[in-house]
Amino acid sequence: KTMKNNDFGKYLNKLALKTQFIVITHKKKTMEYVNNALFYLSTARYEGLPLAIIEAMALGKAIIASNVHGNRDCVLNEYNGYLLPLNVKEFRDKIVSLIENHEIRKKFEGNSLKFFEKQFNIENQIKLLEEIYLAK
Repeated sequence: KTMKNNDFGKYLNKLALKTQFIVITHKKKTMEYVNNALFYLSTARYEGLPLAIIEAMALGKAIIASNVHGNRDCVLNEYNGYLLPLNVKEFRDKIVSLIENHEIRKKFEGNSLKFFEKQFNIENQIKLLEEIYLAK
């Protein structure tokens, strides 16, 4: 079932979770919210190149994401986060795990930043291309 942002906000209120989640309906402060979050969560059913996950990695965030094509390019399971089937129980368990286990979260955070620098940093990618095309 698809919910509009306002409906989701009402649903969170009903569950007494409104103070635990921020429903973002505008893009002005998105990166600020992500930067202040404990981790980044994506439950996308389909994904091309997940720019939001890449941005979260650049901020050094642990990632919990659905195990779909694009997400698999950014999240290495149990390295910088978790790749999960679209199953509420599994997502819940991993969310609780990252909240409660500071060491694993910190490990994933460091690995997200390393993986971002290696795979997605434009300067590093230009150097790699130069090495390929300028090799003798």
